[in-house]
Amino acid sequence: MRSRWKGCWLQEARTLGEILKEKGFLGISLEKTTKDDALNGMPVQASEDLTRLVSIPSNVTINNSGKLIFLKVQIKGVKLDSLKINDDRQIFKDGILYINKESIGDLFKQHKAYKPDVASYYFLKPTPFIQSDNREIINIVRKTLNPFDPPIIKAKKLVNWINSNIEKRPVISLPDAVSTLKNKAGDCNEHAVLMAALSRAAGIPARVEAGLVYLNGSFYYHAWNSLYFGRWVAIDPLFGQIPADATHIRFSTGGPKEQLDILSILGKIKIKVIEFK
Repeated sequence: MRSRWKGCWLQEARTLGEILKEKGFLGISLEKTTKDDALNGMPVQASEDLTRLVSIPSNVTINNSGKLIFLKVQIKGVKLDSLKINDDRQIFKDGILYINKESIGDLFKQHKAYKPDVASYYFLKPTPFIQSDNREIINIVRKTLNPFDPPIIKAKKLVNWINSNIEKRPVISLPDAVSTLKNKAGDCNEHAVLMAALSRAAGIPARVEAGLVYLNGSFYYHAWNSLYFGRWVAIDPLFGQIPADATHIRFSTGGPKEQLDILSILGKIKIKVIEFK
């Protein structure tokens, strides 16, 4: 038997202890089937990563995308009115999205703790998937961080800890911080929920964001974080980026359940890169 994997954000349906089907937040599923059925109607070879089927080919090649500070794209095929697409980092107007990578130079001088505003204070609280009050999560923060470090340095140390201790590979599970810590492995979703939990435990408001990111000629569905340092800054713990490069196109923000927001664009959105630098 061969598993047919179409992405991540999975939750399990089990029969007699054997996984028959996995269904995810984005409506993406993993289902046990035969090799012939798995490849039926799919323009891919058996060895090809099936996540490419929901990727969006880019009209241009972007070299060194991890260093990109500005991206201008045209978006067609979907309505974005209900999505959380506009903020200080990215602006959508008349079908054109402008994304600027944040500058964080001033944050290294921020030795005094900032006071979260009402909107960001909510993202300090633990949730069922982001268990920032878990004892193991708190212990990692205490062992890893110096309480006198600027918040941006604390964030860098947490990203480094995740990259040193969490293996980058897909797992069949509902992504939550404690399970990720136990399994010591995960994809972008597991990295994002763990980073959010560690950050909140360190007193840094943190959200999980989802959308698209450029990689090897296409835009792929991806999850990362934004942290509050007196203003929100996008970071990517999977890629080890603080701040995240300008090819991170956000469509939802908050927590894992908010990732449902991008269901409406899955397989429909069209992107044309107009300018980048």
